[in-house]
Amino acid sequence: MGGRRLALPAGVVALALAGGLVWGLWLRHTGDDLGDECGGTLAVEEAREFFGGADLEVRGRTEDATGYPVDPAGHQTLRCSVLTRGGSGGPVLRLVVRPRAAYRFSGAAERAEAVPLGHGWSGSFDGGDPGGPSAAVLLACEPEAGDGLLVQAEATAGEDELSARQRLQVARLATESARRAKDAYGCEGRPGGRPDAVPRNLAPALRPVARAQGTCAGVLTAADAARLRVTTVWERPGGRALTESCALNRGRLGLFRLTASYGPPADQEIELSTGYEPEGDTVTLRITCPAPIGLAYFQLVRTADAGPDGEVRRHATADRGELDDLLDAFIEASARRHGCQP
Repeated sequence: MGGRRLALPAGVVALALAGGLVWGLWLRHTGDDLGDECGGTLAVEEAREFFGGADLEVRGRTEDATGYPVDPAGHQTLRCSVLTRGGSGGPVLRLVVRPRAAYRFSGAAERAEAVPLGHGWSGSFDGGDPGGPSAAVLLACEPEAGDGLLVQAEATAGEDELSARQRLQVARLATESARRAKDAYGCEGRPGGRPDAVPRNLAPALRPVARAQGTCAGVLTAADAARLRVTTVWERPGGRALTESCALNRGRLGLFRLTASYGPPADQEIELSTGYEPEGDTVTLRITCPAPIGLAYFQLVRTADAGPDGEVRRHATADRGELDDLLDAFIEASARRHGCQP
């Protein structure tokens, strides 16, 4: 299947080849017809709704994974900013479209504080405290490096400065721009739906271990919890967030933290850990998943916390067999939600 590569205008390419001096050049466009902006991926109507129908200005550039416009491997990233025409000091919407294989920090996708975007997407929504809200979705796209596209949207204003409608529009900008990217790049992935709501309360829930129903669900049996002396969990809603975590505790005393990363966040974690052996209090494992996820990376950490005597130390078992079994149970539960086979 043929796909369309992100391409710089000829004049910009010529300057780049001449000296590579234009990597920071933003191409600026205004007007009513902005449908071709951002490589044809910008969901213009969603952006207009965010700004209440105001006239828009779009600034965009194409760069490789390291921030420069020419990448021999073709891992080009599209970056666009949307603001009101002539506006200054107000909120700015930012859209990023990049191949899954382009290694770069992944924004909302990598934040364990984010929650599943839902609506049929492999994606995350982050309220942005103390920054602005952001959303990221992953779309299967065989023509692109890594068989996928990561589409991210964020607003620069703080969460308290935005209305509930504007928070929702950030998520919609990500999903509907991904839908346009499917056509622009010839992707075979099936997009999810247009969100009709996003969570307002993103704080983790503290629950008795027997009542775990989100990211900690299915990790411990009653016998396991009794043996490891785990009584409570900190968890967020379970789903297909690109990064998720589960904390196991004894009351409020932290014992274990389990984290799962899918797709670009997994690539990032693997890249950062290359050449480093995990410490004895950390256990990691990676598995292969169907496109667009590709790789998933899982980590268990024995957390250090202050005990009743005030001394900060690790209170959980260090038995490697127990740690391996615990990580395996977390992988089984998390991977199943994401369509992966451990």
